[in-house]
Amino acid sequence: MSWIKRKETFIKDLKLFKARWDHYHNSNLGIDLDAIVLDAPETANVVAVTKDNKIVMVSQYRFGTQNFSLELPGGIVEPDESLLNAVQRELQEETGFSGENWAYLGFAYSNPVIMNNRCHHYLAREVEKTHPVKLDSTEEITVELIDIKQMRNEIFDLVVHPHTLSALMRVLSVDLKIAIHD
Repeated sequence: MSWIKRKETFIKDLKLFKARWDHYHNSNLGIDLDAIVLDAPETANVVAVTKDNKIVMVSQYRFGTQNFSLELPGGIVEPDESLLNAVQRELQEETGFSGENWAYLGFAYSNPVIMNNRCHHYLAREVEKTHPVKLDSTEEITVELIDIKQMRNEIFDLVVHPHTLSALMRVLSVDLKIAIHD
């Protein structure tokens, strides 16, 4: 490996992240580099599909974009909580839906440029509304049920959240409709 991490220097605890400098040396390039890293907890989301083939989605305000974003239910995996328990809890809290038929789909790194965590993706089949929604005090969420066919055809018009796109692309057969221009 050409990049050798020599040390870490803690910067600040930012509630959801802990910021640090990682000090590297690359002997191939003959340089030293300080890289900022956001140390973050693992997260999980779920493609939850109802018996009538609707995907359970949430629309919630995102401070980074200062806008609402259509996303899959999900959130932070708490310490000592399994990935599956975390995503089942998040689905139930954010939407009131639950189900028994779960499959792990894999993961994507949140932002490997500066972050070290992963978002784990699950598929839940035949979910149904079983509980009242139980939101955190800072969450403003609207539950939306999107037909699978509509999501397949309009995914890039409806969704801009990378973790949601990663999970949905693992489940849906999508016509990418790529236009190549000269």
